[in-house]
Amino acid sequence: MPEIPKPDKSPKKTNLGPSDDPRFEITIFGLTKAHQAKFKTRGKHPVRKVLAAACKSFDIEYERCAVHTAKSTMTDTVCRVKLVHVIMNDGEENYFELEEEESIGKCGINSESDLRIMPKNPPMTSDDDDNDDD
Repeated sequence: MPEIPKPDKSPKKTNLGPSDDPRFEITIFGLTKAHQAKFKTRGKHPVRKVLAAACKSFDIEYERCAVHTAKSTMTDTVCRVKLVHVIMNDGEENYFELEEEESIGKCGINSESDLRIMPKNPPMTSDDDDNDDD
């Protein structure tokens, strides 16, 4: 009698392969209009990874530091800039800050997206000063 093959009981892998999450090219503009660079990314990449690469390319400080507490060690990012997605609406620019822990794909970023690095806390100008002593 022929032997009946047993079903494979090994766990199925559900990892996305490169063909399931293809690379695409994005352009990021730096703090000045003269700074611009192209990067290859995937939808699964976190925004912080793309931002760190852009900061390195534009010579902008981007550090990771460890914060130790009594119960745990957390790694925090010290960054003075943010990555924003600029969307034009009726001729007006609307800025949407991308959360560093979100993936590029979840943020809706594609090769046509207008991405810019901007200061997290822009410096105050004299027009922003609410203290009028007149």
